[in-house]
Amino acid sequence: MNEILCGIDRRELWLPLLKGKRICVLTHAPAVDRNYLRSADVLCRELDVTALCGPEHGLDGLAQAGVGVGFSRDTGTGLPVYSLFPGKEGGPSLVDALADADAAVCDFCDIGARFYTYVWSMTDAMKICAEKGVPFYVLDRPNPIGGVRCEGTLLEPEFASFVGRFPIPVRHGLTLGEAARLCNERFAIGCELTVIPVKNWVRTCEFEDTDRVWINPSPNMPNPDCARIFCGTCFLEGTNVSEGRGTTRPYELIGAPFVEAEKLARRLNSYHIPGVLARPCRFKPTADKHAGEVCGGVQFLLTDRKCAECFAAGVRLVDILRNDCPEFEYGDRAKHFDQLLGSDRFRTGKISADELIGQGEEESREFRRSAREFMLYMER
Repeated sequence: MNEILCGIDRRELWLPLLKGKRICVLTHAPAVDRNYLRSADVLCRELDVTALCGPEHGLDGLAQAGVGVGFSRDTGTGLPVYSLFPGKEGGPSLVDALADADAAVCDFCDIGARFYTYVWSMTDAMKICAEKGVPFYVLDRPNPIGGVRCEGTLLEPEFASFVGRFPIPVRHGLTLGEAARLCNERFAIGCELTVIPVKNWVRTCEFEDTDRVWINPSPNMPNPDCARIFCGTCFLEGTNVSEGRGTTRPYELIGAPFVEAEKLARRLNSYHIPGVLARPCRFKPTADKHAGEVCGGVQFLLTDRKCAECFAAGVRLVDILRNDCPEFEYGDRAKHFDQLLGSDRFRTGKISADELIGQGEEESREFRRSAREFMLYMER
């Protein structure tokens, strides 16, 4: 395979377009070039960068999920750093960062899941740039879990939030640049958009097929398998069951003190979910839900990552827990659960697990068909 070159590596494409302009850069530390240098540093070396903007978790990727990030200065470049995820306290925003800019450049490490917030930080920024007449450039990267599989239901518009702005599947199979193209046209953002494409990437290529070293795109995303199973187990964030935060295997370890590990594993494995095996286990989170308590549960193992049906595994998991565990509850996390799933019909019993999985298969298949016009890369 020829070396994969991300958008940031294709200097010959972006430099002529951006030279002489004042640039606001939306990025974070995990976004690096082929030599593992931060995109922020590469761009600052070549262009007149006026400000940096970081997504959720901050420019350095240190903040935990949902924690607001305030205004700061980048220790590497000395530039002001504005937050695209300021939290409840507010503070300086992208509008302020664009005050001295002629163009915005975005380079985020996305993982291909609807509720991973980087894509929505990007589309929010695209809206602001459209309003202000500021051109928007995306330095594209491969989708680390591939560009072929789509999984899950579409978001219902009334459940739009920062974990899902527009009706796309849970696992959408797009790169960030392709998602920008789709959202810009299909959902009428209307910004002046340019995507610098990846070179030598094909849709069937997943992270393990490259020669790159994995850099955590967020604190609880330690490997590509985690990114895949996240498309199903992230729903546990909307319940009182631990999704493995506070362990070395977030989203792969699922459980609670009231869960019988062997029974849960046996029930899950009885569905023979393609590519997914549940191993009974016990773990003790050091933070977040049930910190310091022994939790019974399962570890999800992906026995065939190419065909693993992670959305179906997550739906089956929630369905088993709520039927078998009297202590299971959504509680004050119910709204978040609905926003993650993009609907309240499953939680409220208006649709069964079988129906939801079937709906997801149909809607994701149709989405993939309709999204082809926005795709930049071939399957082979």
